[in-house]
Amino acid sequence: MIFLHIGLPKCGSTSIENFLATNTDALKSFGYIYPLEGRAGISHRGLVRELGRGSAGTGDASAWSRIVQMDDAETKIVLSCEGFSHLDQAAVMRLRDLYMCKPLKILMYIRPYSEVIVSTYKQRTKNGRSLLNFDEFFERVHGTRLCFSWPVEQWGSVFGFENVHVRAIEPGGLIDDDLLTDFLIQIGVNSADLSQMVILNTRRRNISPGWKVTEFLRFLYGRQFSSTSRRGRVPKYMQRNVGLKTLSSLQAISNDVVSGEAGEYLTLEQRKKCDDAYLEWLGRIEALTGRPVRRLPSHGRAVGERRFLPDVAMLTELERDALMNTVRRYSSDAALIGDRT
Repeated sequence: MIFLHIGLPKCGSTSIENFLATNTDALKSFGYIYPLEGRAGISHRGLVRELGRGSAGTGDASAWSRIVQMDDAETKIVLSCEGFSHLDQAAVMRLRDLYMCKPLKILMYIRPYSEVIVSTYKQRTKNGRSLLNFDEFFERVHGTRLCFSWPVEQWGSVFGFENVHVRAIEPGGLIDDDLLTDFLIQIGVNSADLSQMVILNTRRRNISPGWKVTEFLRFLYGRQFSSTSRRGRVPKYMQRNVGLKTLSSLQAISNDVVSGEAGEYLTLEQRKKCDDAYLEWLGRIEALTGRPVRRLPSHGRAVGERRFLPDVAMLTELERDALMNTVRRYSSDAALIGDRT
């Protein structure tokens, strides 16, 4: 049987995939295979590329073919990549043609849209994929690029909605309110093995930086915008020099030196739009799958109005100097470590 974890993005995929990839050998002793076929790093991005979107598959399904041959009644194969959630019905049908009618369980994790959109903004900013401030980003993304029910429709229409299982990362939505415990139980781990599996290595997580680090990186990338990219995306060499090499150090400096990290990105109006969309998508998912998705709507949470739009201008000179000195220490990019601040 194959257990296929399809995301969603910003919903714990890195934690799940790191656990599976780090403990591949140990998992075999429990009867689970996290195959190397189609893996790029810790996720199965190669399998996504083979399926493609629409008519854009690679035409080479060799990795999938090896996995299908590996599958039998006694084998439990786990595959994971957020990219599966981006595949349309035509791509999913290509997998059906390869996999025929063997058992398949599709797992998808979601979390409140208000959390996802803020986390997505931070990730795209830290990776140099967006130079927009949060309000600009919200207007561009909200209601156009994210829809939690869309992957359920694509996969369920091909493999059956009874085989699509959606779990909500919010209070009461996961077993023991723990992502890893919930995932292991969803793939059939029994209670006797569970206590042994959850203590395996789970070190790496994809943590969003605080707002001050996020806005400092946006400032750092943005001041080079005119000489680097007309499309608003920072070249990869700059991403590596700042977004990847120094992010953990910047966050450590932020925790030690930069004060007041309790920044709030969403206005009350933006939060309500997110909550309304989230509940609409949950209703659609429940109608399709015939199963409830436990949730606690955030309308009633005690959330105040946003005090300010987070921006580098809100940092003190001392905070900006501390962050810039960290970049100078770890980055080799002369354009980024200049004296302009």
